[in-house]
Amino acid sequence: MAKCDESFKLAMVQKYLGGEISNKALAEQAGLHASLLRQWTNSYQGHGIEGLRKKFIRYSVS
Repeated sequence: MAKCDESFKLAMVQKYLGGEISNKALAEQAGLHASLLRQWTNSYQGHGIEGLRKKFIRYSVS
């Protein structure tokens, strides 16, 4: 599966938090694992939009 961008993650989290659909049902519709959607939701609730952003860490070879 291709990596998901921030806007897709936010849309899925907001749809889930809207309360109209279960985590498992929404994940199935989007072709995701329910645990991944749960991870995004927890991260969003704890850190806001920053929790959904990619984190890049680059280490030098030397």
